[in-house]
Amino acid sequence: VRRPPPFGTSILDDDTGSERSRVQVVPRYPVPKRPKLKPMDHWDLIVAFDTMKHREEDSRFRQEGKHKAIAKFKDTLDTQMMEFHGMQDQERRNKEQCRQDMLNQVEENRRIAAAEKHANEVKKIKMKEVNDECMAAVNRRRQAEEDKKQRDQDLTTAWLESERLRMKQQKEDDDREHARKCQQGKDEMAAAHAEAERRRQARLADEKAGAAGAQKDMDDKVAANRKAVQDRMDQIDRNCKSIGAGIADRDAKAEAELQAKIKRVQEESDRAAKEDADHRKSVRDGKVKDMTDTLHRQMQNRKDEAKREVEEGVKQAELFRQQFKEGLQKDHEKEERARQARGNLDTVLITHIRSNQSVHPKDFGAHLTQKQELAYNRGLFEQMAVEGFEKQYTHKFLPQATHTGTGKTDPYPSVGRWHGGDFSSLELHHPDVG
Repeated sequence: VRRPPPFGTSILDDDTGSERSRVQVVPRYPVPKRPKLKPMDHWDLIVAFDTMKHREEDSRFRQEGKHKAIAKFKDTLDTQMMEFHGMQDQERRNKEQCRQDMLNQVEENRRIAAAEKHANEVKKIKMKEVNDECMAAVNRRRQAEEDKKQRDQDLTTAWLESERLRMKQQKEDDDREHARKCQQGKDEMAAAHAEAERRRQARLADEKAGAAGAQKDMDDKVAANRKAVQDRMDQIDRNCKSIGAGIADRDAKAEAELQAKIKRVQEESDRAAKEDADHRKSVRDGKVKDMTDTLHRQMQNRKDEAKREVEEGVKQAELFRQQFKEGLQKDHEKEERARQARGNLDTVLITHIRSNQSVHPKDFGAHLTQKQELAYNRGLFEQMAVEGFEKQYTHKFLPQATHTGTGKTDPYPSVGRWHGGDFSSLELHHPDVG
């Protein structure tokens, strides 16, 4: 169930049923109310004295004559009006001078603010140009690095492709050379075998021809002597046996020499091919190793460069963060100074407000000229004291009605007052005027 309004007062024990707000305002800067009654000042005392004197003069006027009093009063009034007009003119000139000084100061402040703004704009433009140049330089360096990377990649790819084609062509040439050498060895070995076989067949044919001739000779002599034939046949058999063993040994030695020669040729060919392959492999391995070492160095240099760029970026970021912190600190200090200045200004303003609020509207600014006015009207206050007019007020204002310390009553205002002490010897010297 909702409480009936006012909602806050329904739960209070000391509810009085008032319709007024219960909010209590606690001002930060309390200001007194302006006084309703104007306090008595020297002008009021002068007016009262003037009223009394007027009454006295009126009574004398009635006794001595009206025209004489009017003429005298007119002269006095004219003199006072001339003095008052002179004071008004001086005050107007002072105000005009103050106004002109204030306008000049405002114009100077505007000029200074415009100059500062222009300088800040020029500084911002220069910083922007420098930043653009730095970014352009960074972009150019990055683009150059990308182009260099692409060129290196293209050169490496082209070199690898040419190396692959060269190695393929070299392998094909080596295979053809090896096949040619193998075929040449086979052909030489086949020719050597054919030549050895031809020589062996020729030797066998010669031996058979010789044996057939010997056989015919022995057959012709068989009839002469069987025993001799038998002996010859035995001799022939022995001769054939000894001749066959020599031929076999000779053929075996020739075959061994041929095989050894073929083996030496094959080994020499294999050794030359191996040496050539080893040389080519060592040359290629050296080139590949140099290429890989160069690539490793380039990659290491790129890594080092990237690391340096990262370190420089970290340093630059740290510098930017430091500058940002310093800028924030400066902004905070500036804001704090502005806040402090505003607080001081509020204190000064509230002091003026309190001072102004404690003064009656008719007395506003009277304290600024009170001493001067009292000094100007000292004669009146002395007359009041002599005549005993309102002594409690006259004795209060009379000590203040003086020009002491202002220099207005000095005979030579341009020369400062002497406050005691010894005179200089130059001041005591009598001038030589002839």
